[in-house]
Amino acid sequence: MAVAIANGAFQGHEIGKEAGKKGWDLAGYTFLGAAMGGASGFIGTEIEAMDFIGSGTLGLIASSTYSSYGMYELSGRTREFTTSVGFGSMKWSKGRFDYFMDGNNTVLDDIGYFFGGMTNLSEGIQYIDSKTGWE
Repeated sequence: MAVAIANGAFQGHEIGKEAGKKGWDLAGYTFLGAAMGGASGFIGTEIEAMDFIGSGTLGLIASSTYSSYGMYELSGRTREFTTSVGFGSMKWSKGRFDYFMDGNNTVLDDIGYFFGGMTNLSEGIQYIDSKTGWE
């Protein structure tokens, strides 16, 4: 949760600086970013803690959408609004779906999509195991 709050505070601070804010106004952006980061971390954690098959991916979808939309609005709709699903993400502002190794990504994006895909694969294996009883 602390990482989500710190990440949100950093993003809020960066958005405030881009908007030319200083002093208490910049602190307000930082605080709002931290609040959004904390809330998105809480949402994702609570969903994943339900521990049903796919809860990790569903938690990721909910928390990434909440955080991204909050930062999108805080920035005056200049930041990208996305929803992550692990192996890829929907870029709502651009109307396209980017995924692992699709040619539209930076190396860092593809690394993130790779690890997100591993989470998706793990949940798929968990589902198969629950249906077949494989050990």
